[in-house]
Amino acid sequence: VSSPGVERLVRVPEELDRFKERPMYVRYVTEASGTSSAIEQDGVFNLDSVDYEARACTWRMAN
Repeated sequence: VSSPGVERLVRVPEELDRFKERPMYVRYVTEASGTSSAIEQDGVFNLDSVDYEARACTWRMAN
């Protein structure tokens, strides 16, 4: 039996709770200001909170 690697995707909200104490590499999309084009960005963050109803997360920069 093998365990999932550190590079695997976190896919369900329960996994966010499971790994919230660990820094996570996050890829996300933002809108460029003044345009309708999207920009993909990434970084290492810690999860601050999850709002399951709003389907939103709050992240902070990892140390």
